[in-house]
Amino acid sequence: MTSKALLFYGQWVLTPDTEPDARPMTHARTCVVCMEEIRGQDRDPVQTGAQSPASDDPEAAQQWVFGHLAKHPGHLAYDVIITRPYRAYMAGRADGLLV
Repeated sequence: MTSKALLFYGQWVLTPDTEPDARPMTHARTCVVCMEEIRGQDRDPVQTGAQSPASDDPEAAQQWVFGHLAKHPGHLAYDVIITRPYRAYMAGRADGLLV
């Protein structure tokens, strides 16, 4: 039994994934003070209340901040986490396949 391989060198491109089956972009917020408190521990930031759940609605993550502030008035610093799906393809071919 023999096998053959075709090696091809080309230019790859990385771009935001806008395909219909792409995962949605998500938004979350983290409390900097709470994250410092759990740093180095093997604890889930969402479960500890240090981070909002990821949502495709940016307003939901922002509302989490206001709820967190109500419980912790001294926690004034927050980070934004935006997860955006990307897709890689071979330059000149939208599907990345060779002809």
